[in-house]
Order: sequence, then C-alpha cells, then structure tokens
Amino acid sequence: MKRAGHKETVPRAALIAAGTLVCFSLAAVSISRLAGYKWEWRPEGTIVATRAIEFAQAPGGVVIVKDAKTGQQLGSYTFNENAFMRTVMLGFRRERALMGSSDGTPYTIEQWDDGRVTVSDPASGRSFEMAAFGRHQVETFAAFLR
Repeated sequence: MKRAGHKETVPRAALIAAGTLVCFSLAAVSISRLAGYKWEWRPEGTIVATRAIEFAQAPGGVVIVKDAKTGQQLGSYTFNENAFMRTVMLGFRRERALMGSSDGTPYTIEQWDDGRVTVSDPASGRSFEMAAFGRHQVETFAAFLR
C-alpha cells in the first residue's frame, strides 16, 4: 500500500533571493578587504580611569604585572592562580612578534563610565573588552586601576 506523500518545496524566487544576498555579501566583504578597509568599532563613552602596565614573566612561569610609570608590582600570578592573565600576556606578545614590534610600549587598562574595562596594546592596535570573558576577568583587571 502506497502512502500519499505531501511534497514540501521552497519557492524558487526565495532561493534565488537568498543566493543573491549571500553572493552580494561575499562580494562586498571581499572588495572592501582587498581595498584595505578595516572595520573598527569602539562604543561611545568616557574613560574614567586608565593605567599603563607591563607584563613580565618570572622564573617558574609566574606572570608579574607592573605599573609602567612607577615600576610598582601590581600583581603576581602563577599558572594555577589566573591562567587568563597568562593567556592575555602571551596573546599580546604573539601579536607584537608577528608585527615585528619590540619597542616595549606599555599596555593600557581603561575603565569606562558605564563600567566596561578594556585592555589595549597601543603597539598592535588590539583591544579586548573584558566583559566578553566574564565578570571575574573584569574584576581582575579593574583591580589594577585602584
């Protein structure tokens, strides 16, 4: 006994429209990349606190965070205490190595009027908003501003 099946189809015009949209998007992104356009978005706001910091790696894999102006040690982290701090430091170092930059420019921690905390590398132009990595990371980096 055969069952009468219901055949569902997507309208041809909808498929053509979707395909056209995908092709247009890919072409627009490709053309802008080849032309050298860089997307950079920074939300509006006011910086209420900032500090220039330096990362150093001590024997045993300990990461030391220092104030770049005074040399005061702000924190010391072993691998088990704050692996994220090590990841940030190594990521920034890697970015600078890829750029061939070794000028020793300090990194910047900024607190914004809406509570956001960002960590930036002026040498490479990279910036990370700590909220993307969780409340604990925001608190860890905000503590360096006190």
